[in-house]
Order: sequence, then structure tokens, then C-alpha cells
Amino acid sequence: MKKILQNSALLGLLVVLLPSCQSLFSGDEPAPNRSWDHWNAESIPPRVDRFFLGYDSDRDGAYSDKLKADFAHVRKTCQRVFLNYNSDNPFQN
Repeated sequence: MKKILQNSALLGLLVVLLPSCQSLFSGDEPAPNRSWDHWNAESIPPRVDRFFLGYDSDRDGAYSDKLKADFAHVRKTCQRVFLNYNSDNPFQN
């Protein structure tokens, strides 16, 4: 009885865990991007960049372009708050 219970528990564990395994031979599907693969150690640096810097290389392109865009947003905000100048306002010179 104990052996049958152990075998059925092992079979149940296999049934639960096998669908979570990824196949190495995925056919015609492209390889997943390593930066979004949670189960891969190569995904750690891109995930740290996304969390701390808000930088995603897939979405934002080069990091220098991201910094230029962020600086432009900060500059526009500072102009609006401190200089009372809104470049998007058509009624302001």
C-alpha cells in the first residue's frame, strides 16, 4: 500500500511539473529573447536595468537615446514650472 501511494504521488508530481518544462526543439518558433526569460541567468542584468533605471533595450533603443529623451522631458518640465513657459501652448509667444 505504501509503495502504491509513493508511486501515485511521484506520478502526480511528474504530471504537474512536466508541462512547465520548455522544449529545446521548438520547431519553427524563434528563440525567445533572453532578457525576458525569467528562468535564465542571462536575464538578470536587463531586468535590473528595467527595475532601477527604467531602461528597456527592446523598447527604448540605445541608452544614450533614452537619456536624451529623459533630459528633454526634464527640461520641458523645468521650463513650465520655473520659467512659466509652455512651448505647447499656442496662445503663448
